Amino acid sequence: HLSQIPGLAGLAVAGIFSGSLSTVSSAINSLAAVTLEDYIRPYFKVPEDKVSLLLKVLALIYGMACVAFAFLADLIGTGVLQASLTIFGVVGGPLLGLFTLGMLTRHTEEVGAVSGVITGLALLAWIGFGGPKPRPPKLPVSTDGCLLANQSDASAVPFILNEPSHSTVPHILMNQSDDSTIPDLLNQLQSSSSSTTAPDFGYEEPQYFYLYRISYAWYSFIGFTATIIVGILVSFIYTKIRRVSVNVDEKYLASFLRKKEHEHVISGKRPLNEKECHV
Repeated sequence: HLSQIPGLAGLAVAGIFSGSLSTVSSAINSLAAVTLEDYIRPYFKVPEDKVSLLLKVLALIYGMACVAFAFLADLIGTGVLQASLTIFGVVGGPLLGLFTLGMLTRHTEEVGAVSGVITGLALLAWIGFGGPKPRPPKLPVSTDGCLLANQSDASAVPFILNEPSHSTVPHILMNQSDDSTIPDLLNQLQSSSSSTTAPDFGYEEPQYFYLYRISYAWYSFIGFTATIIVGILVSFIYTKIRRVSVNVDEKYLASFLRKKEHEHVISGKRPLNEKECHV
């Protein structure tokens, strides 16, 4: 009923687009700022009066790249959502493992952390973008052969009798008593048709490699786990071979892992001495 109001449909569409565009615009501006601070300013001297113009140019470039990738989205066979979640899983899992190694472990050093991230990225890139992969199963949408069990009138009986696939119809009709109703007949026909098995035409489903059959929802967990395990193992082996010790600054660890004396230094509070405690 609301569709009859002039302009309401356009207002709804404008609201949907404005919500999506706000997210895209913030991401593009963030990309432009990160590119300027991390990749341009360390190597080139940029005057302050040119920073605003440079950011606008970078945002324009990233916006045009997003539009170009939008046209290429039609070529993605798995769908835009699955492709985006696959990329996020491939990158996000090892990155989370890297931060976890830095905050929760005392004996992980640089070589181990980098080895863990590279291993996680390589493993997930192989799983996520390798192939061949099985296509996602699609549910049937055809209504051919339906028994119309939701109908209780006599119009459903001619439809069932005319179906050539229901070879058990005469047998069921002969065994019916006089007081049998049409819904009872339909229920028996439906149960008999569901119990039959489909004919085997000799078709065998192709066998895919196990890692290629893993859902993309597991990519983040796999990358995180691989980064943690490889990072710890490589750090242990590297420190044993080189005979070096890892000294991690306490301020970089999680608060519940810090030692008490370092916790006072980080927080800026001095521990009380014996006289102050008695006072």
